[in-house]
Amino acid sequence: MRCDHGKCPQHLAQHCLPGEKQLRRVSVLAFKQGERARCLTLEVEEHGNCKCACLITEKDCQQVQIYSKNNCRCECPNKSEAHACEQNGFNWHSSSCRCIQG
Repeated sequence: MRCDHGKCPQHLAQHCLPGEKQLRRVSVLAFKQGERARCLTLEVEEHGNCKCACLITEKDCQQVQIYSKNNCRCECPNKSEAHACEQNGFNWHSSSCRCIQG
């Protein structure tokens, strides 16, 4: 079984993620034009205990950012500064939570 990594219906910012992963060997027949079929063994990842969770977690945030669990993202706490920065024609750098000129 594989989790579909799609959106979760109860929380649109979350994704369906595996709680457990395991590699499994699978035998397949491989066909190449003009050659005989060969038996190959592939490793595929199986998922177990699929659950809704955020792809981005608090540990992904920079020191100046705060983690928004509801939005599954890192955000700058100084949103008014970001707005003023962009209103003055500058660029807001969301990783450093600073206004960049030029």
